[in-house]
Order: sequence, then structure tokens, then C-alpha cells
Amino acid sequence: MAKAVEHGALYDVDEKSGSRKLSPEFTAMQALLASLIKLEKELGFTPVARTHAPAREEEKPESNNPYLNNE
Repeated sequence: MAKAVEHGALYDVDEKSGSRKLSPEFTAMQALLASLIKLEKELGFTPVARTHAPAREEEKPESNNPYLNNE
């Protein structure tokens, strides 16, 4: 699919009317790209999405020794 678009096959020419329309491969690639961008934002793969992601809390080591706990 990307190979056909890469080589300039963005348009198909209708043989009867001679008009151009977007090729099905290009249309499918546009839909796929839109889906991938949406997923990147949801999963935090973009820099902006990473700044909005909640930070993980660090786990404190549990110990029964009262001299090691600073609470």
C-alpha cells in the first residue's frame, strides 16, 4: 500500500470521464495514519501526552527494623 503511494499513485483516473479521484490505497493509508496518531496520543507516545500522564509513585522498601524506618 505505501509502495503504490510512494511512487506517485495518489490519483486514479476514471477512463470514462477522465476525472481524477484519490486512489483507494491512499485513502486507506490516510485512515491508518489518523488511527495511529490517535493511539500515540492515548498511549503517551508523544511528548505532549507524556507531560499529561500521571507520575508513578515510588515504592518504599518495607522493613520491620524500626531503626531503618524514618516515619
